[in-house]
Amino acid sequence: MAKRKGKLKALGLFGAVFLCGGVVGGGLVAWRYLQVFKQQYYAGILSNENTAYMIRADVQDELLEQLERSIQQFVISADSLWGNDKARLDAFWYVQRYYEKYRLPVPDNIKSILGKLPPDPRQEEFAASTLISVGDKTPNFTCTTLNGEIVSPAELQGKVVLINFFATWCGPCVREMPHLESEVFEKIRSDDFFMIAIAREQQVEDVTEFKKKRGFAFPMAADPDRSIYSLFATQFIPRIFVIDKEGIVKWESGGLSKPQLRDLAGLIRKELE
Repeated sequence: MAKRKGKLKALGLFGAVFLCGGVVGGGLVAWRYLQVFKQQYYAGILSNENTAYMIRADVQDELLEQLERSIQQFVISADSLWGNDKARLDAFWYVQRYYEKYRLPVPDNIKSILGKLPPDPRQEEFAASTLISVGDKTPNFTCTTLNGEIVSPAELQGKVVLINFFATWCGPCVREMPHLESEVFEKIRSDDFFMIAIAREQQVEDVTEFKKKRGFAFPMAADPDRSIYSLFATQFIPRIFVIDKEGIVKWESGGLSKPQLRDLAGLIRKELE
């Protein structure tokens, strides 16, 4: 009898250990799957950023509706997870930038979360890398367009000037340039307006091939040693600067959303009056 009780006790102990091990093991597996879920979910949201920030007028409304639904679902899911790890913060900072860039009303449930966020390091980094801002005098430089025209802000005094810094390998740069051409360069036809795209750290041959392949009509120039770009910023492209007739910067931004494109065109027209 004592022997049987000993066996039962041992069996019970084994069962308890097995059960505890299963619970712990299952918890670890669940925790790991949650981490994978978080990484994949955040990555899925963040992967929309470059797409969402592009102008893409032909799919703009559909894109915004889809992204709005994704963000709402993201907030519901992310708010139920614990911790303030970097992936979560990065995703919320993106949501914050999304609403700011498209100037959309922020739903209350999202506003309550965004209000608790620390400063967005990406925006702070962009601001710190910007050397010339609105209200500053434009630094003087000289560049030669692909057509051989020598251009400098000093010689363009009396004109409104748009400078677009880009690179042929930069996806956001390339995707916004057709809209700059169609909505700004082609629609604002004036002897008092000059627009130029300057390719950072690119050779003349590369820019020439790019312009020919893409069929852009506005002037372009190469900045192979970054000497022009470094007068305006230390990093990040695309960058757009609008300079008034007195040589003062009136607009500075890193890329455009559709609402910003309209504002940009409106500002140039106002400066031309």
